[in-house]
Amino acid sequence: LKIRVMKKAVVCAIVLGMANLVQAQYENRESDVIVLSEVEVTPVNLDYRDKVIKENLPNHVAALEKKVSRFNIRESFYFDKYSKNFRVDFISKHGVISAIYDRDGKILTTDERFEEIVFPPIIQNKIDEEYPNWAIHRDSYLVSYHHEDGVKKMYRAQLRKNGRRVNVRYGPAGERLE
Repeated sequence: LKIRVMKKAVVCAIVLGMANLVQAQYENRESDVIVLSEVEVTPVNLDYRDKVIKENLPNHVAALEKKVSRFNIRESFYFDKYSKNFRVDFISKHGVISAIYDRDGKILTTDERFEEIVFPPIIQNKIDEEYPNWAIHRDSYLVSYHHEDGVKKMYRAQLRKNGRRVNVRYGPAGERLE
């Protein structure tokens, strides 16, 4: 009987102690708020963002490109005010972006390669139209950006059917590239 009463008392003490902890978290919620005086946000790489990042891209592609556009080279451990340009490689599970920044943080060029992507509907429809019943074996999305020359995008696929294979390339509007 004494053991049962002791067990109940210990369980009650633990439950009350946890309830206090949960309540304490809610009461101190206001201390998490940080009020900033004027903050000026000056996006450096709007040109890159506007030309490269589009709404029909797979999430992992857009996420890495946004990371590149927001990267601040001046806050990097490797920043050296005497160097003219900086190369930074951004690597994810299905893609790589090699970006060259100037000392002010502007993106000068990027070379991007992504594998295992879902093609936009316009590209997928072109493949289905031109190669009915062919299976996509390999695919990639390539982007080349230059701050003066603009952007070039290409979708590549290796298609297979009955032991045959063919490599195809398309532009972002579905046009066939040779």
